[in-house]
Amino acid sequence: KDIELASRDLQAAGYEGSTDLKRRFFETILSQTRPTDSSRPIPNSQILFGSTSTGKTFLLRSLFKMLNLVEYNRNKSNNEDADYMFINVAKITDQKTNDPDKISIDDVIADILDLLAQPKGYRASIVF
Repeated sequence: KDIELASRDLQAAGYEGSTDLKRRFFETILSQTRPTDSSRPIPNSQILFGSTSTGKTFLLRSLFKMLNLVEYNRNKSNNEDADYMFINVAKITDQKTNDPDKISIDDVIADILDLLAQPKGYRASIVF
């Protein structure tokens, strides 16, 4: 029942991927966050693996939207309400640049440290 409701909510948030993918995604999350054996630790990370342009990022963005989570914004002076951060590794450079489509590794590290220092930072998600 939870899976059907979550799939409908995810679709309402804009994700129209396959029904089977949504079902498998939520079954995996639920199985890892509701262990039957209370001594089994709950994982604190997820790996979505697949070919380029298959909807992995869109799935997560839709999930975060469905959950009303707030994305970290490096251009904002206050990120106290941030719940997660997306880092596009293809845009990372080893040196500072004025190119708005690139970000230096030093700036990425500074952003991660800033997110972790926020009130909700210890529970924030960082997506690469």
